[in-house]
Amino acid sequence: MDQQLIDLLVEVPGKGPLIIAAPSTLDELLLLISQYSSYQKNDISILYKRKETWFGIIDQATYSSILKRAQSASQSEIEIKVEISASAPQNQLEELKTEVSWEIMSNVPAPAVSVPETLNESEATPLIQYRYLNSADPETFNQLRIPALDITLEDLSNLVLQLENKPPADFICAFYSEDGCPLYGSLSQMPFIKCNEVIPGSCKLNVMIVPNFDVKSLPSKDPNEGSDTVIFQSSADLTKTFTVKVNLSTTTIQDLKQKLYSLTLIPTFEAKFKSNDIFLTNDTFTLSSYNINQNQTIIYWKESYDYTTRTYKPILKRTVEQTIDGIKLFHSFLYCFSNVIGTCEKPTREAILGMIRQASQNNTPLLHALYELSIGKNMSLLDSIALEEGFIFIISHLVKELNATDKVSNDKLFENCLEVIGLLCEIGCKPTEEYSRDETYLEYDTICPLSLVELKNPVCLRKIDGTYAYYEHEAVLKRAQEHTEIVGVGLVKESQIKISKDFVYPVKRAIYNEKESIILWTGTFDRSNTFPNIIRASFPQGLVWDQLLQIKKNYKLSKIHSALSLKSSETRHCITLDKNKEIVVNRGLSPKEPNTVELMNILTRDVSKYDIDDMASIIERISRDDPAIETITRPPDETIIVIFDKSGSMGTTFGPEGEYTRLDATKQFFESFADRTVGYNLNHVMSLFLFSTTIDRACGFTENISTFTAVAHQSKHSGGTKLWDAIYEAIQSLVEFKVKYPNTHLRILCLSDGEDTSSTHGYLQVAQQLIANNVIMDSVVVGDLSQNLKAISYASGGYVFLPATLQDGIKLFESETLLSVRNRKSIVKCMVNTDNDLEPLRRKEINNQQPAMAAPAEISQGAVTAEQALKKMAASPPAPQGKSGSAGCVKRIMKELQNISTNPHENIVVLPNDNDIMFWNLYIEGPEQTPYEGGLFQAFARFPNDYPFKPPTIKFVTPIYHCNINSTGSICHSILNQFYSPAVTVRHMLDCIYGLLMTPEPMDPLDAYIAAEIKDDYELYISKCREHIQLHASKSFEELTGMKKPVSGTVIPEEFLDPISKRIMSDPVIIHGKTYERSEIERVIDQTGKDPDGNEANKADLVQNAGLLQRIDEFKQAHP
Repeated sequence: MDQQLIDLLVEVPGKGPLIIAAPSTLDELLLLISQYSSYQKNDISILYKRKETWFGIIDQATYSSILKRAQSASQSEIEIKVEISASAPQNQLEELKTEVSWEIMSNVPAPAVSVPETLNESEATPLIQYRYLNSADPETFNQLRIPALDITLEDLSNLVLQLENKPPADFICAFYSEDGCPLYGSLSQMPFIKCNEVIPGSCKLNVMIVPNFDVKSLPSKDPNEGSDTVIFQSSADLTKTFTVKVNLSTTTIQDLKQKLYSLTLIPTFEAKFKSNDIFLTNDTFTLSSYNINQNQTIIYWKESYDYTTRTYKPILKRTVEQTIDGIKLFHSFLYCFSNVIGTCEKPTREAILGMIRQASQNNTPLLHALYELSIGKNMSLLDSIALEEGFIFIISHLVKELNATDKVSNDKLFENCLEVIGLLCEIGCKPTEEYSRDETYLEYDTICPLSLVELKNPVCLRKIDGTYAYYEHEAVLKRAQEHTEIVGVGLVKESQIKISKDFVYPVKRAIYNEKESIILWTGTFDRSNTFPNIIRASFPQGLVWDQLLQIKKNYKLSKIHSALSLKSSETRHCITLDKNKEIVVNRGLSPKEPNTVELMNILTRDVSKYDIDDMASIIERISRDDPAIETITRPPDETIIVIFDKSGSMGTTFGPEGEYTRLDATKQFFESFADRTVGYNLNHVMSLFLFSTTIDRACGFTENISTFTAVAHQSKHSGGTKLWDAIYEAIQSLVEFKVKYPNTHLRILCLSDGEDTSSTHGYLQVAQQLIANNVIMDSVVVGDLSQNLKAISYASGGYVFLPATLQDGIKLFESETLLSVRNRKSIVKCMVNTDNDLEPLRRKEINNQQPAMAAPAEISQGAVTAEQALKKMAASPPAPQGKSGSAGCVKRIMKELQNISTNPHENIVVLPNDNDIMFWNLYIEGPEQTPYEGGLFQAFARFPNDYPFKPPTIKFVTPIYHCNINSTGSICHSILNQFYSPAVTVRHMLDCIYGLLMTPEPMDPLDAYIAAEIKDDYELYISKCREHIQLHASKSFEELTGMKKPVSGTVIPEEFLDPISKRIMSDPVIIHGKTYERSEIERVIDQTGKDPDGNEANKADLVQNAGLLQRIDEFKQAHP
């Protein structure tokens, strides 16, 4: 609005009222009044009316602030009055009720603030103590006396801003309770909420002062103006209706919103309408444009982006503005935090929150928002303010503490948030409970579980289990008078019923935040230490900013994950980069598209799908000179250099048919090697050397093995063969790489036709270098075998293969023992001092057999039944670290074992290792009426230390002729890799593996030849299966184990099983006549608002099935 359109209604003593257009300056206004009244400018004092109180306008800044406020409120008139004091000294103006001067002048002290008469120091007025959290001194409580508790929160904000010398036109206060709960959800609510609704009088508050960014509602319009009639009906409460006057032909949807605003205080920008299933979305359309008729019902509701799980609010302004890249990175972290911290063990939620509390100097609104975020609660606008301002404070203070202001500018604090998160995780993982033990919270419903109405007069009752819950006074009193028990509480006497007046305020706050429950922090803040001292204690040698760049890579929450790592379900809900190197979050693997990942832009919520290998190749190509983009993201188990012969002799034909050249065959072998390495998800890094007369390092060390195939396929045969020189350079490169990764195994894979023609190094020198540096070399030769290449390969502990056909070569690389030396049963090296030491190896026969697979050591150790293992673990639980994994890991394994014990698979026996609960022996009977009938196959399951966040390794020990199970026992099933999640049970995995024996999947094979056999000659396939069983799987259970087969576990009665999860229930509850496990039905209700049968449902409707619970407990005691 143009400021000249604002009129001033001026009351001049002795002259009557004056209406003038508001001039731009105070001097102009004084001059106009002087000309009108004949008084001198110096004798005129101007007062302005706001909320029935007159304030003095003492300078230009105050006058400008008044006009600006009127403009933002779409106010067309301002009422002012003139006082004349011709003989009064200038300082008498200070006796007026003055609005503060908001002018902020550099290098000039702010003017003293005059306290209005209504804010006297009388003890009768409420005293508000507040911490200004995003200031230089966030721990000090400031004191403010307010005139009364019936002032609005907007008034309270203006009073705080007055004391802090902040202009209300430019700033606004976000208020929180002492324990961090927002007093309201959106700034638009402040003019309509009175202090006595959300605070109990004299109290302590937390305040964040932020730039004023509130979206203003358009002014209200008279709902009784018009010749036609429509009916407003609330979508949340269909009994709530309003009759509204309109003009169907001229009233627009915008007008309708303004009329609704006058009735419900729903701001116009949040009001939504629907009528006859048509959404009224165009504000400029008239009612008749939407075919709205006389007395037609219009459904209304409030739709606000303030109340979602999204932390990013587009309208938010920050005290220190950040770059868009920083905002994207910070909110991507918050998204990942909300999805993973609840199940994270390093650090735990309590540990990271404890560190943030120390770093933020007990910023309770920040901690309250983070905790609610971690349990899936909606984030109001004030929650988002707390998150952003809280981390701006933490990051900026840490930058100053580490003297890194030259590295991190103020506008790039969020761009460096992961460095700070990494440090918090690092310290939070220290073995101490000093800071995490006070991160304790309680949650209460805002709805009475008896009457299902909002709590207005809450009564606190102690439940039988020792916890507390709140009920509505009227409902409890009724039960007491009727002598009726309250579920979980029992009988209540009238004398016990007392209203918890203090709990009314948390309830009201939660309702204004549109939250269904109240979260209360019950801990205390340890002030005995400071965060800088904690850092110094954790890093006694000192800490500099550059160290944080490495620290952040150690934790899922603080690292940017590589594209290839997205193949693992473990990296779901992590930060990564898309093919344009834009920050995105990983939503997980696409369920219907293999090797495809879903990535989301956190600001726009746009989701894109990418092929992981293609994306990795693009990122690596455009990031080779960018040290911030890692191509190696974790210490590799094996480091392999492939030396690829492209000499002129590789143009010779290969194989009996002569369809391919040696180079073509080698390309196929190499592609098979790369594909299988990726398929088995091996933690390997590779480099590629192409050699002929020269040696070209075509690819540096990388995890993105799929990059290699395109490079190799482009090679052309020409030149001589510097075989020994290529091997020698590869050794030197591996030795250099091992300095950074000392625990990696070093390997060379040589793909050549075997004859050296032009090297400067000799084969003996190469052999000695291989052995001296512990490098294993395997050679796949596609021509006339070089006896020297054979000898030095065997001397290094490797193997030599001489495939006769293309199919033979491809099949070689289906063996895990060729792909990985760590899987080999034994590695035999030879000492080579002279050429004579190689002679026995030159004479060694080549049999093209794959290296033998090493069986797990636990296979030969003692095994016990599931029931025996559970009893042993119950009697002596393991320590929460070491060989037996973390406490959470072991607890989950015991739960899985209990599930299998009470609900066993009919054809699979599980025998855990007697000394290691993390290793299970499996004995699988071949399904009837399949080629595997009559066979008994031994397998094993090994659980990693971070189970269930990583899947167990399940492999066959007994050889089996199967297209989805290879010669080394590995199983190809998505449930063990791509589609695994912590929610997947071991029982479900066993069902899937057994399903492969019943129905093999030749379309997704590990062994392509068996798959082809199934499709082309099924009878031959059956015959080979039976031969295999006779050779390898014909022993009985007693012969294999030395023990009798355990009797199948007791069948669990159907009524004990939850209909949703199919597991035995521990807390059965009834709703709409059916019984469910409480946690499962609550999850369904939270997601849909209905029960599984489609009936409307509320968690408060759930009633415990006490009789069934008793029978389940008795069953569990009888069948431990």
